[in-house]
Amino acid sequence: MAQFRYIARTRSGESLHGTIEAVSESAVQDSMREKDLILLSVVEVKSSQLALQIKQLTRRIGVKDLVIFSRQLAVLISATVPIVRALRILSKQTESKALRTIIVKLADTVDGGAPLSAALKDQGHIFDDFFVYMVKAGETTGKLDDVLTYLAEQKYGDYQLKNRIVSALIYPALIIVVMSAVFIFMMVYVVPKMLDVVSQTSMKLPFATQALLTISNIIQGYWLFMLLGLFLLAVVYVFARTQPAGRMVIDKAKLRIPIFGNIFRNIALARLSRSLANLLASGVPLNKSIEIASDVIGNVVYKDIMMQAKKEIEGGRALSDAVGRHTYITPMFAQMINVGEETGKIDQILFKVAEFYSNEVSNLTATLVSIFEPLIIVILGGGALVLVLGILLPIYQITAQF
Repeated sequence: MAQFRYIARTRSGESLHGTIEAVSESAVQDSMREKDLILLSVVEVKSSQLALQIKQLTRRIGVKDLVIFSRQLAVLISATVPIVRALRILSKQTESKALRTIIVKLADTVDGGAPLSAALKDQGHIFDDFFVYMVKAGETTGKLDDVLTYLAEQKYGDYQLKNRIVSALIYPALIIVVMSAVFIFMMVYVVPKMLDVVSQTSMKLPFATQALLTISNIIQGYWLFMLLGLFLLAVVYVFARTQPAGRMVIDKAKLRIPIFGNIFRNIALARLSRSLANLLASGVPLNKSIEIASDVIGNVVYKDIMMQAKKEIEGGRALSDAVGRHTYITPMFAQMINVGEETGKIDQILFKVAEFYSNEVSNLTATLVSIFEPLIIVILGGGALVLVLGILLPIYQITAQF
């Protein structure tokens, strides 16, 4: 969608000017005609790439809003309401202002003769390729309402999975943050004052006390450099995520983290399996399905694997052989695809595989929580023991001399 600056006049002679987003100048003319305005001039506004990115970031729409939109549109279409009218109805009902703007644009584009899938593609920062191609498949097969219902369920399933993982990690993360804050407070304000007298004596300080004093001095003397270092690390991380090579390094590192790596791997394989299954079931060719599904995974390691597999299957190789040679693909995943290829039911097999890996993510998340709770208790106990020994031992030695 491009942005156009226009000057128009009402039937009564009043002059109007402003900006509007449309597919083309002719679409702007149609829009002005619908509003009973006389268009005097229209000029396309060229936006910089940075401005476009900022605009997209400020117009992000939540998963919950997309789920509700998909469900409601499916209901209206199943009730034989024309798509344009259904979109107009939804634009008046949605609570999200950003989504309301997008729906109005969709309605205008479809009303101009474009299919819904093409209108969705114009809003690529909101609807990914998977969403667009599934809608296109629904338009082709005449099952658009079923496809939209599935997309709502799929988006909601991903949303729930993400929330489960975040909920499982909130408690440990909160404890770690509180522990770190308390530790820094103790090192900066409490320990120096309590050990000030002890450190001035000629007695040999216990190792725990020396360690506490060293850490306290480092924090007090270099806290600004430490904060600057953390800030620079964050900047480097954000910049690396925008570069293909940096993104590859980060995603590979994520897959190698103990326990967490298995979770990230299973999430990627579950998304890949589910996306491929639905695309294949909708009649999308295998090579195109792989290309679309690779963008939905959210991990460039698996995207690279699948794009290599796409080239190999176009050369006549089986998908199971193409993916089975990669270490990040589990033997079970490759074997199940092989079974699907031999039986001709690869889409049905992939649905089962997606369910298996989704359950694995839930089990690993539960295991992670059960491991973190006792581990945090041990760390808290160890930290308290070091503080007690570092502070009380020298005080006890001083009092024992009298």
